[in-house]
Amino acid sequence: MPRGYERSNMNYQKFVDSICESACILSVKMLPDSDAKEINIVTCNSAFEELLRTSPESSKESFVQNTSYDRYFQRSSSIDDMTIQAAILKIPAHKFTAMEDSDVWANLTWIPLTEDEESEDIFYCCLVVDISEIADPKDSIDTSNGLSNTLLEICGKMNYSTNMIDAVKGLLSDITNLCNTEGRFCVMSMDKVNKKALIVTVEGQSDVIDASFGQSMGKDLYKVAEDWIRDFGDDDCILVKTPADLEKYKELDPAWVDSLINFSVEKLAMMPLISQKEIVGFIWASLYPTPNFEKEDINLMKNIIEKVRFAVANIVANYQVTYKKENLE
Repeated sequence: MPRGYERSNMNYQKFVDSICESACILSVKMLPDSDAKEINIVTCNSAFEELLRTSPESSKESFVQNTSYDRYFQRSSSIDDMTIQAAILKIPAHKFTAMEDSDVWANLTWIPLTEDEESEDIFYCCLVVDISEIADPKDSIDTSNGLSNTLLEICGKMNYSTNMIDAVKGLLSDITNLCNTEGRFCVMSMDKVNKKALIVTVEGQSDVIDASFGQSMGKDLYKVAEDWIRDFGDDDCILVKTPADLEKYKELDPAWVDSLINFSVEKLAMMPLISQKEIVGFIWASLYPTPNFEKEDINLMKNIIEKVRFAVANIVANYQVTYKKENLE
């Protein structure tokens, strides 16, 4: 048994049992001579055990203390990053995601925890999981702080725009200013019925940009979107912070990675836009070498798109429905 587990189990079990929602204690162990980290579920409450038995995404394995979380759920780089952020960096994390093959959503909150003195290389956090239906995409934005209130206002402004492109263009401009960044936010709409895709930036939409974007990878824009769905696999976030992260995706999609390198993209956060369990597009943030590059924060940009993406997905999906009706008429 790793050093520090026994004392922590006694303390943390009482803590996790006091939480009404499904909750577990996660540990992150630094592996020697490597950047790799081992993430285990140390213990959990009865509600979390029930979640393991009933969740469509769970392996249905019986819970065993101090075992790797991928025994029960598909490993995800996004989950890894959030857990490491909370356990090691001691920064709370939040994620709102659709549950696969169901009509419910998971509201995930990571809470940093202190370690006992014997846990020199093991760090802890608590994961709280709230399963619920969502009536409004804006419900995905936690209103507990000023930033989230600002994002609610930004998302609300989209409802006053007369078309999708203006709505998304305005949102991208607002969140760019909010982050005070020289990087770029972009949205792609992916219409699977008509096999069409388009990109919206802070400048709006341009057929020339759409064509050149696909040409940079030797394919049309819709094919780019199809390949991105494959690249995501079971994950719901692509996060590139280092050249090593970029290399990881080169095996899957060399044309895309070569394009990122050619456009001098150094950091990237990207997520699918999901409406009615269908991917209707993508939203991403990218950073390039600039005089202020060292001050840029891709984690902040990632958190921003995480919070607004369901509202954006709603706007994009409504646009696609309207487009189909107009074509039928």
